[in-house]
Amino acid sequence: MVEEIRVPLGQKVHVAEGEFGVSTNLVANPKTISVEFVVVQQKEAPQTEYLVPFSKIKTSDEHGITLDATKGEVMGMRVFKEAQFIYTSTDQTGPVNLLGDAGQFLVLPFTEATTKNLSILEEENIPVGSLTIRRGDHVHATDGHAGTVDEFIVTPKGDICHIVMREDHFLAPEKEYAIPVKHVERAQEGIVTLNITKNAIEELPVVQVHRWWE
Repeated sequence: MVEEIRVPLGQKVHVAEGEFGVSTNLVANPKTISVEFVVVQQKEAPQTEYLVPFSKIKTSDEHGITLDATKGEVMGMRVFKEAQFIYTSTDQTGPVNLLGDAGQFLVLPFTEATTKNLSILEEENIPVGSLTIRRGDHVHATDGHAGTVDEFIVTPKGDICHIVMREDHFLAPEKEYAIPVKHVERAQEGIVTLNITKNAIEELPVVQVHRWWE
Protein backbone atom coordinates (compact mmCIF):
# COMPACT_ATOMS: atom_id res chain seq x y z
CA MET A 1 0.00 0.00 0.00
CA VAL A 2 1.34 3.42 -0.95
CA GLU A 3 2.03 5.69 2.01
CA GLU A 4 -0.15 8.78 2.03
CA ILE A 5 0.55 12.25 3.43
CA ARG A 6 -2.00 14.82 4.55
CA VAL A 7 -1.18 18.29 3.20
CA PRO A 8 -3.44 20.83 4.94
CA LEU A 9 -4.24 24.37 3.88
CA GLY A 10 -4.74 27.07 6.49
CA GLN A 11 -2.49 25.28 8.98
CA LYS A 12 0.70 26.34 10.72
CA VAL A 13 4.04 25.79 8.99
CA HIS A 14 7.25 25.30 10.98
CA VAL A 15 10.89 25.65 9.95
CA ALA A 16 14.10 24.78 11.80
CA GLU A 17 13.79 27.82 14.11
CA GLY A 18 10.10 27.32 14.91
CA GLU A 19 6.79 28.60 13.57
CA PHE A 20 7.12 30.45 10.26
CA GLY A 21 3.61 31.02 8.99
CA VAL A 22 0.58 29.36 7.43
CA SER A 23 -0.02 27.22 4.34
CA THR A 24 -2.39 29.05 1.99
CA ASN A 25 -2.42 27.34 -1.42
CA LEU A 26 -1.08 24.46 -3.45
CA VAL A 27 0.42 24.81 -6.91
CA ALA A 28 -0.23 21.66 -8.91
CA ASN A 29 0.53 20.30 -12.34
CA PRO A 30 -2.89 19.37 -13.78
CA LYS A 31 -1.35 17.02 -16.35
CA THR A 32 0.54 14.83 -13.89
CA ILE A 33 -1.90 15.56 -11.02
CA SER A 34 0.97 16.27 -8.68
CA VAL A 35 1.90 18.98 -6.20
CA GLU A 36 4.76 21.24 -7.26
CA PHE A 37 4.74 23.86 -4.49
CA VAL A 38 3.08 24.67 -1.20
CA VAL A 39 2.44 28.39 -0.78
CA VAL A 40 3.47 29.54 2.70
CA GLN A 41 2.58 32.96 4.07
CA GLN A 42 5.01 34.38 6.61
CA LYS A 43 3.29 35.40 9.85
CA GLU A 44 5.47 38.49 10.23
CA ALA A 45 4.74 41.68 8.29
CA PRO A 46 4.51 42.19 5.36
CA GLN A 47 3.23 38.57 5.37
CA THR A 48 4.92 37.64 2.11
CA GLU A 49 3.88 34.37 0.46
CA TYR A 50 6.64 32.03 -0.75
CA LEU A 51 6.63 29.10 -3.17
CA VAL A 52 8.08 26.19 -1.20
CA PRO A 53 8.94 23.12 -3.33
CA PHE A 54 7.06 20.01 -2.26
CA SER A 55 10.40 18.25 -1.76
CA LYS A 56 11.10 20.61 1.17
CA ILE A 57 8.25 19.14 3.24
CA LYS A 58 9.78 17.11 6.08
CA THR A 59 6.54 16.08 7.78
CA SER A 60 2.90 16.93 7.14
CA ASP A 61 -0.39 15.91 8.72
CA GLU A 62 -3.74 17.45 9.65
CA HIS A 63 -2.06 19.43 12.44
CA GLY A 64 0.45 21.27 10.28
CA ILE A 65 3.55 21.17 8.09
CA THR A 66 7.23 21.05 9.02
CA LEU A 67 9.76 22.08 6.38
CA ASP A 68 13.29 20.83 5.93
CA ALA A 69 14.51 24.42 5.71
CA THR A 70 15.51 27.41 7.78
CA LYS A 71 13.67 30.72 7.94
CA GLY A 72 16.35 32.33 5.79
CA GLU A 73 16.11 29.58 3.17
CA VAL A 74 12.35 30.01 2.85
CA MET A 75 12.69 33.78 2.57
CA GLY A 76 15.17 33.22 -0.26
CA MET A 77 12.64 31.18 -2.26
CA ARG A 78 10.50 32.49 -5.08
CA VAL A 79 7.75 34.90 -4.07
CA PHE A 80 4.27 33.62 -4.92
CA LYS A 81 2.91 36.93 -6.21
CA GLU A 82 4.82 39.65 -8.02
CA ALA A 83 3.58 43.22 -8.29
CA GLN A 84 3.33 44.78 -11.74
CA PHE A 85 3.09 48.58 -11.82
CA ILE A 86 0.91 49.88 -14.66
CA TYR A 87 0.29 53.50 -15.59
CA THR A 88 -3.06 54.36 -17.13
CA SER A 89 -4.18 57.74 -18.46
CA THR A 90 -7.61 59.33 -18.32
CA ASP A 91 -8.67 62.21 -20.56
CA GLN A 92 -11.04 64.67 -18.90
CA THR A 93 -12.94 67.46 -20.65
CA GLY A 94 -14.86 70.20 -18.83
CA PRO A 95 -14.99 73.82 -17.70
CA VAL A 96 -12.17 75.34 -15.69
CA ASN A 97 -13.39 77.22 -12.59
CA LEU A 98 -10.82 79.74 -11.39
CA LEU A 99 -12.73 80.67 -8.23
CA GLY A 100 -13.26 77.17 -6.87
CA ASP A 101 -16.50 76.85 -4.92
CA ALA A 102 -17.55 80.45 -5.67
CA GLY A 103 -18.35 79.37 -9.18
CA GLN A 104 -18.67 82.87 -10.53
CA PHE A 105 -15.92 83.20 -13.10
CA LEU A 106 -14.99 80.73 -15.83
CA VAL A 107 -12.26 81.01 -18.41
CA LEU A 108 -11.83 78.78 -21.44
CA PRO A 109 -15.29 77.15 -21.57
CA PHE A 110 -13.76 73.68 -21.91
CA THR A 111 -10.29 72.27 -21.58
CA GLU A 112 -8.76 68.83 -21.88
CA ALA A 113 -6.55 67.37 -19.19
CA THR A 114 -4.80 64.02 -19.01
CA THR A 115 -4.50 62.36 -15.61
CA LYS A 116 -2.06 59.52 -15.05
CA ASN A 117 -3.05 56.81 -12.57
CA LEU A 118 -0.79 54.16 -11.09
CA SER A 119 -2.33 50.70 -10.78
CA ILE A 120 -0.73 47.72 -9.08
CA LEU A 121 -1.50 44.30 -10.57
CA GLU A 122 -0.39 41.16 -8.74
CA GLU A 123 0.46 38.14 -10.85
CA GLU A 124 1.10 34.62 -9.60
CA ASN A 125 4.72 33.67 -10.15
CA ILE A 126 4.09 30.01 -11.02
CA PRO A 127 5.30 27.78 -13.87
CA VAL A 128 3.39 27.99 -17.16
CA GLY A 129 0.56 25.45 -17.18
CA SER A 130 0.47 25.06 -13.41
CA LEU A 131 -2.68 25.61 -11.38
CA THR A 132 -3.18 27.25 -8.00
CA ILE A 133 -5.70 25.50 -5.76
CA ARG A 134 -6.87 27.32 -2.65
CA ARG A 135 -8.64 26.25 0.49
CA GLY A 136 -12.26 27.21 -0.04
CA ASP A 137 -12.30 26.63 -3.82
CA HIS A 138 -15.70 25.36 -4.94
CA VAL A 139 -16.28 21.66 -5.60
CA HIS A 140 -18.99 20.88 -8.15
CA ALA A 141 -20.57 17.45 -8.48
CA THR A 142 -22.49 16.45 -11.62
CA ASP A 143 -25.69 17.69 -9.97
CA GLY A 144 -24.43 20.96 -8.53
CA HIS A 145 -22.30 22.57 -5.82
CA ALA A 146 -21.18 20.00 -3.23
CA GLY A 147 -18.70 21.75 -0.95
CA THR A 148 -15.28 23.37 -0.79
CA VAL A 149 -11.66 22.24 -0.94
CA ASP A 150 -10.12 21.81 2.51
CA GLU A 151 -6.86 19.86 2.13
CA PHE A 152 -5.10 17.17 0.09
CA ILE A 153 -3.82 13.64 0.55
CA VAL A 154 -0.72 12.90 -1.54
CA THR A 155 1.99 10.31 -2.00
CA PRO A 156 5.57 10.95 -0.80
CA LYS A 157 6.38 11.92 -4.40
CA GLY A 158 3.67 14.57 -4.43
CA ASP A 159 1.08 12.76 -6.54
CA ILE A 160 -2.41 13.77 -5.40
CA CYS A 161 -4.46 10.77 -4.23
CA HIS A 162 -7.48 12.49 -2.71
CA ILE A 163 -9.00 15.93 -2.37
CA VAL A 164 -10.55 16.47 1.06
CA MET A 165 -13.82 18.31 0.56
CA ARG A 166 -15.76 20.09 3.28
CA GLU A 167 -19.48 19.58 2.77
CA ASP A 168 -21.62 22.70 2.97
CA HIS A 169 -24.70 22.24 5.14
CA PHE A 170 -26.39 25.01 7.06
CA LEU A 171 -28.73 22.77 9.03
CA ALA A 172 -26.40 19.85 9.75
CA PRO A 173 -22.87 19.33 11.11
CA GLU A 174 -20.19 19.76 8.48
CA LYS A 175 -18.57 16.60 7.15
CA GLU A 176 -15.35 16.18 5.22
CA TYR A 177 -14.93 13.54 2.54
CA ALA A 178 -11.79 12.12 0.92
CA ILE A 179 -12.55 12.20 -2.82
CA PRO A 180 -10.25 10.01 -4.95
CA VAL A 181 -8.53 11.99 -7.66
CA LYS A 182 -10.03 9.64 -10.27
CA HIS A 183 -13.34 11.39 -9.63
CA VAL A 184 -11.90 14.79 -10.56
CA GLU A 185 -13.11 15.64 -14.05
CA ARG A 186 -11.13 18.87 -14.28
CA ALA A 187 -9.70 21.66 -12.15
CA GLN A 188 -9.58 25.33 -13.00
CA GLU A 189 -9.07 28.54 -11.07
CA GLY A 190 -11.55 28.51 -8.18
CA ILE A 191 -13.47 25.37 -9.19
CA VAL A 192 -12.89 21.61 -8.99
CA THR A 193 -15.39 19.65 -11.09
CA LEU A 194 -16.18 16.02 -10.25
CA ASN A 195 -17.63 13.21 -12.35
CA ILE A 196 -19.88 11.87 -9.55
CA THR A 197 -23.08 13.02 -7.88
CA LYS A 198 -23.53 14.50 -4.40
CA ASN A 199 -25.13 11.25 -3.23
CA ALA A 200 -22.06 9.33 -4.41
CA ILE A 201 -19.83 11.70 -2.43
CA GLU A 202 -21.78 10.93 0.76
CA GLU A 203 -20.85 7.25 0.33
CA LEU A 204 -17.12 8.07 0.43
CA PRO A 205 -15.02 7.87 3.63
CA VAL A 206 -15.45 10.72 6.11
CA VAL A 207 -12.18 12.15 7.44
CA GLN A 208 -11.41 14.20 10.51
CA VAL A 209 -9.65 17.53 10.05
CA HIS A 210 -8.44 19.45 13.08
CA ARG A 211 -7.55 23.13 12.66
CA TRP A 212 -5.27 24.97 15.07
CA TRP A 213 -7.97 27.57 15.69
CA GLU A 214 -10.77 25.01 16.28
